[in-house]
Amino acid sequence: MSITNKFSLLILAICLCIGCKDKEVVKIENKEEEIQNVVEEDSLVLLLEKEIKNEERSVKILMMPCSNGYEYALHNYNFDPIIEREFKKSTGFEVVEFPYKKLMNIAYQGVYDKKYAKPIIEKVNADIFIMTRFTGNAYGTIGNEEATYWGYETKILNTKTMKQKVSIGANNLLNYEEIEKDIVKNIDELAQDIRAIK
Repeated sequence: MSITNKFSLLILAICLCIGCKDKEVVKIENKEEEIQNVVEEDSLVLLLEKEIKNEERSVKILMMPCSNGYEYALHNYNFDPIIEREFKKSTGFEVVEFPYKKLMNIAYQGVYDKKYAKPIIEKVNADIFIMTRFTGNAYGTIGNEEATYWGYETKILNTKTMKQKVSIGANNLLNYEEIEKDIVKNIDELAQDIRAIK
């Protein structure tokens, strides 16, 4: 084989090697780019999943016992279970079971203001407390329908910010059943107030 042919073969071999190396470099760069894209896509997916989970996270609600409901409860009047039932139907809300054991030796009866709620907040993991009370003059006059008018009021407390707000309620109702109907009719307003209180 002549020197020229050997030289040509050597040049050809070098070119092939360089070409292969360039292809390998391109392959490696492409792989790095693919990996980077996958990492970026995974990060975006994780971020979106986190945002969706935050949005979908249920608001934890604790129904406080009616603050002045003892006398009424003796006559089977208690509208708190109706509010609880309606929120259990709603998406985006989780009703926390009332933790009687955890709250032993802590005053939870008669609570209708944030200043009395702090010891409960320390023991219970809930975002919102719904506090309730009867209004009207039915207390002590149950059975005397002519002189009796009924009413109720709800107050919500954001346990993180300690902001509270009076929400749904009604007065001058003819009987207890009207309280139940009014709560069902206005439950969406109560839900909006809960979402809005920051």
